[in-house]
Amino acid sequence: GADGLSAKLVASPQTASCLASQWFRFTFGRMPEPADACTLETAAAAMVAAGGDVNALLGALVESAAFRFVRHASSESTTCRPGGRP
Repeated sequence: GADGLSAKLVASPQTASCLASQWFRFTFGRMPEPADACTLETAAAAMVAAGGDVNALLGALVESAAFRFVRHASSESTTCRPGGRP
């Protein structure tokens, strides 16, 4: 049933990897790049080690050097024209 599926998803390294990538995109405002592999692996491993706790994944992301030194994908995406349009 649903409980069995939930338990399998929580235990899956693929689930942790997917969630790490998605939360990375949301948190950093850009797609992960090859240089971000260590950050993603660390975040996914933290979630797995915490028994599937997403808070551990988020903690690992915000404690990463990549978070402390956030860079934006482009200056255009942070500049708005009159009327709030990018």
